Amino acid sequence: MLFIYLFCVVALILTLKFYLYKRRIMKYVGHLPAPPEIPFVGSGLYFIGKNSMEIMDLLCMTTDIFDTPCRFWLGPVLAIFLGKPEDVQTVLLSPHCLEKPYIYRFMDDVEGIFTAPIHKWKSQRKLLNPTFNNKILLSFVPIFNEKSQILADVLDKKVGQKNFDISKQLFACTLEMVCCTTIGCDLEFQSNKNVKMLETMEIQSELVANRMTRFWLHPFFIYRFTNDYKKFRDNTKFIYEIPRAIRKIKEKEFYEKKIFENNNELETEEFFSTPQIFVNELFKLHNQKLIDDRMLDDEILTILVGGNETTALTTSHVILMLAMHPDIQERAFQEIKSVHETQTSHTTTDILTKLNYLEMCIKETMRLYPVAQFLARQNLQEIKLSNCTVPKGTMLIMSFHHLHRNKEVWGPNADRFDPDNFLPEKIASRHAYSFLPFSAGPRNCIGYKYGWFAMKIILSAIMRRYKLSTHLRLEDIRTKFEVTLKIENRHLVTVERREEY
Repeated sequence: MLFIYLFCVVALILTLKFYLYKRRIMKYVGHLPAPPEIPFVGSGLYFIGKNSMEIMDLLCMTTDIFDTPCRFWLGPVLAIFLGKPEDVQTVLLSPHCLEKPYIYRFMDDVEGIFTAPIHKWKSQRKLLNPTFNNKILLSFVPIFNEKSQILADVLDKKVGQKNFDISKQLFACTLEMVCCTTIGCDLEFQSNKNVKMLETMEIQSELVANRMTRFWLHPFFIYRFTNDYKKFRDNTKFIYEIPRAIRKIKEKEFYEKKIFENNNELETEEFFSTPQIFVNELFKLHNQKLIDDRMLDDEILTILVGGNETTALTTSHVILMLAMHPDIQERAFQEIKSVHETQTSHTTTDILTKLNYLEMCIKETMRLYPVAQFLARQNLQEIKLSNCTVPKGTMLIMSFHHLHRNKEVWGPNADRFDPDNFLPEKIASRHAYSFLPFSAGPRNCIGYKYGWFAMKIILSAIMRRYKLSTHLRLEDIRTKFEVTLKIENRHLVTVERREEY
């Protein structure tokens, strides 16, 4: 009886507290459009029983129907969806909107540079920026070429096979690139080694997205009793074996080179005074006690996942778009052919600057299918947007789907694939923040130049040797909500050898 009484008292206090909180918040945002809401559940009711495709449709429809800014109560948590370039610019450039909201912690508290709290991110970004400078990126070009040629050889076995999912080969290729360039290890994913990691990472992404959209699973004391948590915990243990193994390998290398000696003092400054790959810079910080073992593992894992997935997914999307549009594919091929002597010659840094139409194709693909359809921030101070003032502590969700397909910006054919959207004169006529494939502002993607180099080289290697086709049409494409944008139909293409070059 006492327990029931205490439970009722606590429930009453929490209800009153939430009522007062919501009344205060609604004074700020009550005038914003929103989908229907019910007490305590808000609009989160519409996620119940929905699969990842239906959830993606719902989120995209919300910003399309209600315009932005619009509010969305996910249980007791308020989210404000943004899709206007000026609002997105305000948030991304604000020093008070650099914090990532709590939903990013669902990645098992991995605090790499993409998800770390501000106080950690600022120091990490400052220290790691030099590892992505132009001099280092240019040194990666031979590795990108080597791995791309291996990929082209692997695809030769797929000639004659109708509608296979090319993303599997691309993920293996880009993960090899990331390991060789930023980590300093070649794990040979393209030879079907370590494929379990790729599969586990995909499952983990689904589990995180599933929790994000189910507000009743946000509290850990509830989530820990679910089957999803058991799977997530087991997958996390396996995934962390990779950075730990890499750490041991690199520590052994560094000690053998006598870099760390005499109570962790550097024997020579030469090793760390020249530009280094990402992992070397991490070990420099580790040796100086600026990061511990867990932080080092987090950063390795973050760059493995982030550097691999963004490049592989975007390249897969580009290939699918080119396969759907043979006329555009032919124009891109002719450009690639004009600057390469043979089907297997390397793509040099000079050639990269000449692939303008290919770059337009990549940008148009990222417009329609950005790797991150949504990006969330939390404002630490009150912030004024175009038609409302948002109280501090609110989850601000930028919808790149709405931003990149807004017909007022991109015209009546905004849903069509048209690389000419990125002709210089058209770019000049648009708001600078109407296209943000790598985010923007102080917390933009640290490796965006890396991604550009890798994608152009991979596409050049594939398109010189193969003609691409698919049975899919643009209107057939269904996307699903995960940590990164996934295509439910998969990247089904057929490759045909180009006999003449």
